[in-house]
Amino acid sequence: KVATLKSLKQKEEELRGQGSDIPTAEAAIELLKTAQRQVVRSGVLVQNYNPGSARGLRNNDFFEETTLGITFNNTGDQELLNFLVAISGGTSPIRVRDLNLKPDPTGSRLMGNLTLVASYQKSPPPGKAAAATPKRP
Repeated sequence: KVATLKSLKQKEEELRGQGSDIPTAEAAIELLKTAQRQVVRSGVLVQNYNPGSARGLRNNDFFEETTLGITFNNTGDQELLNFLVAISGGTSPIRVRDLNLKPDPTGSRLMGNLTLVASYQKSPPPGKAAAATPKRP
């Protein structure tokens, strides 16, 4: 059991070293840029972007999330579907948390808002990595 605990701690240290260490401000900017690229590609007509604040995930010391609200109008159903598939596809850390839809005044297009959430690995606090590996004399 001691050997198992030791190997698990070693694996944890390896995984910590492999993560993408993206500072919070950069994560919010990256989420906005990714959303804007996908909006242009899919043809969604965005009225405004509302970046949210980054925050730690409850009961999780390793990840934090940042949000982005998007209000759109005069958008076709195929364009919205293309955007949703593209934004959450692949290995992306982005997912849709909320989505509110209604027909626009003409009844032939869509309008609404959605909230995107991206999860990123937290930066370790200064001195934390050194404390995790005690030096031996």
